[in-house]
Amino acid sequence: MDRDPIQQEQPSTVADHPSGIDSSPELTVPEQHGGRVVDYGSLVGVWASLLVLMALSVALSGLSTGGLGAGIAVLIALFQTAIALWLFMHLKYESVVYKVFLVTLIVTFTVFIGLTFVDVGFRN
Repeated sequence: MDRDPIQQEQPSTVADHPSGIDSSPELTVPEQHGGRVVDYGSLVGVWASLLVLMALSVALSGLSTGGLGAGIAVLIALFQTAIALWLFMHLKYESVVYKVFLVTLIVTFTVFIGLTFVDVGFRN
C-alpha cells in the first residue's frame, strides 16, 4: 500500500532536500547568511539618511534653480544609490572584484549615456 504523499518523511540532510536548502533550526542567522549581520541601529540610520535625501530632492524640485537643479538632483540620486549599494546590498563586505566590476559597469553606462546625449545634441 502506498503512503500518502502528505505524510512522507522529511529529508534528513541538505543533500536529501529537493531544493538543497537546509531548514534545520540549529543554524543561526549569521551562519545562514555568511556571517554578515548589520545591526538595526545602522540600518535605521541609513534609512533615515535616505529619507532626508529624498526630502531634499522633493524640496529642490519646488525651487526655481534653472539648469543647476537637475544636476543637484542627479547628484542626490547618485548618493542615494551609493548608500543603498554599499550598505543595504552589502557591497561593503564583498571582495574587490565585485567593487571593480560595479565601477566598470557604472563607467560603461555613463559613457553610453554621454554618447547618446552627444548624438542628440548634434542632430539637425
